[in-house]
Amino acid sequence: MQVSCSSARCGAAGVRMPATPSVARAAQRYCGCSIGAVLRGRRHGVAPAKSPAAFPPAGSHGISPDATSMTTSTSPGPPGPLHYAVVGAGLAGVAAAWQLLKRTPHGRSVHLHLYDAAGIAAGGSGAAAGLLHPYSPRGKLLWRGREAMDEAMQLVAAAEAAHAFAEGCPPGPEPASSGPFVWRHGLLRPAASAKQSADFAKAAQATVGAGQQAAPVVRATDAGSMAGSSSSSSTRIRVVNAAELEALVPGLSVPGHVAAAAPSLGTAPEAVPEGPVTVPAGPSSTGGNRRARRAAVAAATATVDAASNAGLLIESGLVLDVGRYLRGLWLACQMEAAARDDGSTAQLRLQRVVSLEHLRPSPAATESGTGDDRSECISGSSCYDVVVVAAGAAAATIQEVAALSLPLQLCQGLTLVMSSPAAGRGGDAAVCGAGSSEYPAGAPSLLGQPYLAAQSRQRLVVGATKAYGWSADQALAACCRSEYAEAHDDRVPAAAGAPAEREAVEALRAAACGVWRPLSDWQLDRVREGVRALPPRTQHGSLPLLGCVSAGRPWWLVAGLGSRGLVYHGWLGRLVAEAALGEALAGPAPSASASFARGLDSAGTGGVGLREVECAGAAAGAGAVVQGMAVEGRGEGEGEAGLPEELTAWRRVAPGAAVFEAP
Repeated sequence: MQVSCSSARCGAAGVRMPATPSVARAAQRYCGCSIGAVLRGRRHGVAPAKSPAAFPPAGSHGISPDATSMTTSTSPGPPGPLHYAVVGAGLAGVAAAWQLLKRTPHGRSVHLHLYDAAGIAAGGSGAAAGLLHPYSPRGKLLWRGREAMDEAMQLVAAAEAAHAFAEGCPPGPEPASSGPFVWRHGLLRPAASAKQSADFAKAAQATVGAGQQAAPVVRATDAGSMAGSSSSSSTRIRVVNAAELEALVPGLSVPGHVAAAAPSLGTAPEAVPEGPVTVPAGPSSTGGNRRARRAAVAAATATVDAASNAGLLIESGLVLDVGRYLRGLWLACQMEAAARDDGSTAQLRLQRVVSLEHLRPSPAATESGTGDDRSECISGSSCYDVVVVAAGAAAATIQEVAALSLPLQLCQGLTLVMSSPAAGRGGDAAVCGAGSSEYPAGAPSLLGQPYLAAQSRQRLVVGATKAYGWSADQALAACCRSEYAEAHDDRVPAAAGAPAEREAVEALRAAACGVWRPLSDWQLDRVREGVRALPPRTQHGSLPLLGCVSAGRPWWLVAGLGSRGLVYHGWLGRLVAEAALGEALAGPAPSASASFARGLDSAGTGGVGLREVECAGAAAGAGAVVQGMAVEGRGEGEGEAGLPEELTAWRRVAPGAAVFEAP
């Protein structure tokens, strides 16, 4: 579906954009001038002229609510408006906001507030390189990966539609951020070792064995036909051989074990029959001793031709500029609210939340500049109907979340934004003689350690360093010094520049130049910093955390997205929205008012003990296993409030017993 803005005031007449029906309706109602300013980075003190047909007018941050629209009516009549709060404006938070708006039935207006101390994408989400795909480094489809990828693609489409409309609006006082923020050239993971070559072959065989007709294993001699190939499948993969690896990304350094197995690189590869790759059965994940399993892995690796299994091409993989993507998705949220035609609103509140108990939808809270929302607790004011905490690594700075002692490991990562020599001379490669240093047109981005995400031929995001042992307060401080931060605190120290950090940056850059040789001519534009919250390992991999926050409260948690936030964020947003709305719209029920929570132990040692209470009537059932530890479980496949049991099993891991990925 496409819509065209014919408003003379907007000046975007004839601009067509793909859109969902709801976005299209909002676009037709609203000419887009003030909302377009959101994507153009319009800051404090700039507001468009008010128009009856327009969105609620921009305030000090371009998105403050009209105070009169926030009053809940107490007179007899239809049910009053619903008030939602989402804490955290990263991937999980903006996705939850979108899903809450999309899944609330019509008939009651909705006022949604997105809280963040710094702004949209100012945390770990904004530092991400934006590599979107549903596969592990071994080439295995992630747990619920296909469903998560499909959900993420729907959100990408919504963000693109909203952004395309805003691009047709008149420019604001600041330069517009034009151009695409999604690149669909696929993702390529070169095999870093002989074992990874064997993993790729095994994964390809499993894909064919599962009967996925949309994802055949093909070794085409025309490398160009592989990257960017159209497919309706969100999980299409191909195994590539050594010659194809070089052809897909000219300048790529072929891994040593692959080069040794293919001494005649540079010549056309021999034809390889289509069909499944024969790989000896690998070791079972259960049974046998460690020595036997290692022997089986070595035997399987020795029989795989590394030259024929040199890399894995994920044809449907994307690269996103995450900062611009999230602004586009937030814009879609605002348009979705407007499309309800009942006075619904979606506003960003730039303020820190330290306690959910004190969080209120009162309009007096909108322009607080204190950074502390305690002063906003107004006597007799209504509470939010739904609160979703999606504050990433800073979640524990909220009192009620800190009391849960979440099993998370915080890891700071640095990514490098690099530009080609041509970019520094107006993009004229002929003038500067650096045409060969541009990233190859249409080439897939590179997965691995390090990874290279191509956001045009002249811009790469390289990552990432890892530094463990960070605290939630340090993560919050990192948000406030992000390039995306709209609210800065003078008390926050400048971005770190410790010698160890500078050494890590140089080591990362050198490693990246070893992967793609022309990168040595590129310039380092800036270093991005983000802190991720890594979840514990489970038998399904490292899975995010979902659940209730406190007994009898409409408070919900999305945490621990780690390095897989991009693929899981849309699906997690849907799950938490469905669970929260299921209770908020159904009204209180005795069996659903309790929660599974953590409390301090009676010994007063400061440790955290467990107390089990029913949540949403979920009955205790079958046992579960978390990284080899027996824990009490619920009915098979179902956790609290109908959420997947695998995402709520973190509650039953004893404090200190969580196992994380090795630093």
